[in-house]
Amino acid sequence: MKIKGEDHNHKGLIHYQAGDFAAALEEYNRAIDLNPNDHVAYCNRGDVHSMQGHQDVAMADYNKSIELNASYAEAYDGRGYIHFEAGQFREALAEYTKAIDLNPKDHAAYNNRGAVHVELTLWANAMADYNRAIELASDCAEAYEGRGYTYHHTGQFKEAIGDYTKAIDINPNDCTTYYRRGLAHSRQGHWDKAIADYSKAIKLNADYAEVYYERGRLRSLRRQYSPAIADFSKVISIYPSHAYAYFHRGCAYLRLLQRDNGISDINRAIEINPRIPEAYRARADIYYGSGQYDAAIAEFKKAIAVSDVPSYIDGVNQVIGIIERRHGQKIS
Repeated sequence: MKIKGEDHNHKGLIHYQAGDFAAALEEYNRAIDLNPNDHVAYCNRGDVHSMQGHQDVAMADYNKSIELNASYAEAYDGRGYIHFEAGQFREALAEYTKAIDLNPKDHAAYNNRGAVHVELTLWANAMADYNRAIELASDCAEAYEGRGYTYHHTGQFKEAIGDYTKAIDINPNDCTTYYRRGLAHSRQGHWDKAIADYSKAIKLNADYAEVYYERGRLRSLRRQYSPAIADFSKVISIYPSHAYAYFHRGCAYLRLLQRDNGISDINRAIEINPRIPEAYRARADIYYGSGQYDAAIAEFKKAIAVSDVPSYIDGVNQVIGIIERRHGQKIS
């Protein structure tokens, strides 16, 4: 029995979907050997190279596929993904638009173009693409998550939560969706629900630093300082240069009257990122509490120097004025 290129393409797809990229690559190579004009095999092989991180090789395969068949939408999809991952969003937009022109029923292309529009902060365009993707495939979790993200960033938190919940119903194992729903709950002041979502995201991905950070911030706001310190410590263990994790952990230590630990963390935050106004303000409060008024004023002035928020600057200047009037301090 003679094996055809289509057979190798089919076997390659099975291996690809199973995550066996080496076996998939072998099958696609065989398909191309049998038929050097097989545009599908080139595109499929491009997908494998792309998943393996060999984007230059993948692009060459997609280009060859299009050279052989300029109407093959999937190859434009592949090129769009490479451009997207490289941060070349305008180029990605053109590729996904071409794919949609060729195949207006491809929900994935609409979803992918929606993600490009998000990166370009073209929220109305993103919403339109996600809506179309959902119309074409009502079980596309990625489209609900993308639309939820769009709602979130346009201040529509209730709608965002609804879409994130739908995405979770379809795919309950996506840690990012729980994280994003937690952010939306937090913005609405639903801290218990936010913490529950953050905790679920952590169960799915124990090294998700952003989630520990957000959960730590909410725990601090709820005066749960010891659990907050544990969360910020986890962030620091993953990202040792996370200045804001040091800052918030330092503040939590100070709330627990662990002054030395608090000062050490706040100093470390400033070493990593000397443009955190609140870190200087926290250090100013420490100096003020110990009667070092000159030093406190100096730190408040550092906070002003690194802030670009007029209302914040005005507030700190008022504090400086109070200190000067109460304690007779005046420094240049």
